[in-house]
Amino acid sequence: MPPTVLQLATPASASTPFPNRPVRGITLHHTATPHGSLPLSKRGASWQVKFGSDGTIYLEVPRERAAHTTGATDRWRPPWVVPCPGGAVSDCNYSSEGWEIVYAPQNGEVPTDAQYASIRWLAEQRYAQYGPQPFIGHGEVDLSKWLTEPHGFDWQRAGFGQRGVQGRFWTPSQEEYPVNATDDEIKAYMEQFGFGANMATAIMQRAALAYRRDENPGPLMSDEYPATSPEGDNVIRQNFSARVCQYNLATGGVGWVEVVKELGGYPPI
Repeated sequence: MPPTVLQLATPASASTPFPNRPVRGITLHHTATPHGSLPLSKRGASWQVKFGSDGTIYLEVPRERAAHTTGATDRWRPPWVVPCPGGAVSDCNYSSEGWEIVYAPQNGEVPTDAQYASIRWLAEQRYAQYGPQPFIGHGEVDLSKWLTEPHGFDWQRAGFGQRGVQGRFWTPSQEEYPVNATDDEIKAYMEQFGFGANMATAIMQRAALAYRRDENPGPLMSDEYPATSPEGDNVIRQNFSARVCQYNLATGGVGWVEVVKELGGYPPI
C-alpha cells in the first residue's frame, strides 16, 4: 500500500526561488528531532520532503525552489553540482532536492521500517518521473557535519547501490519488476510505425523498463532528436505514441518529460 502523502504550506522565507533551477540530485538528512516530532520548514532550515516516523511523506518546499538544507559543498563536490548564481544558497542546495528523515541519532534512534519503505517508494516515483538521479548524504558534502550524516542510515536497505563518482543510485529490483518480455520482443513492438529502435540507448532502455513495469509508452513515433530542456541543458528526446522521453547529456539522467493524451499529440520534431 502506498504511504500517506501530505502537502504542507511553508513560508516564502523558507526557500529561495530561481528561474529554471537545475535539480540534478537528492540530498538525504536527518532532522535530529525525536521520532514522532514534526519540525516545520523555516528560513535557514527547510527541505522539499520530510519522512515522519510512521512513514507519512510530507511535501513542503516545492521542487522548483531551493530549500535551505545543506550549508556548504566544501567536503566533496559531485560533478552534477553547479554554481548557484549570485551565491544566494549553497551550490548543493541550488542543484539538489533535500529529503529530511525524522529521527534523533544522538538519542540512539535510527530510521523506522516505515520510513525506509516510504523512502523506497518515493525514490521509485522520482525514478519513474526523472530517470536515475544520484543521492548523497549531507555529511558527505558539508564539512560542518559528520561524514556519516545521516547517521545510522542503511543505504543498502533503502535500495541504493555503492557510492560512486556521482553518488548512489536507486534502481528497481528485478524481483519487483520481473522481465516479462525480451528486448527483441519490445523492439519489434516499438518499431511497428517504421522507426528503428536502438535498444542500447538510454532512452530505449528506459522505454523497455516502462514496458515491463506496465507503464506502456506506446510505439516509437520519431527518431532521437536534439531539444532544449527548461533547465537550458542540451538534451536528446524521442517521441512515443503515449509519452516523450528525454536523455540529459550533462547528467546522464533519463525519464519522461511529457505524457501524450492522444495519438499524434507529441511535440513536433
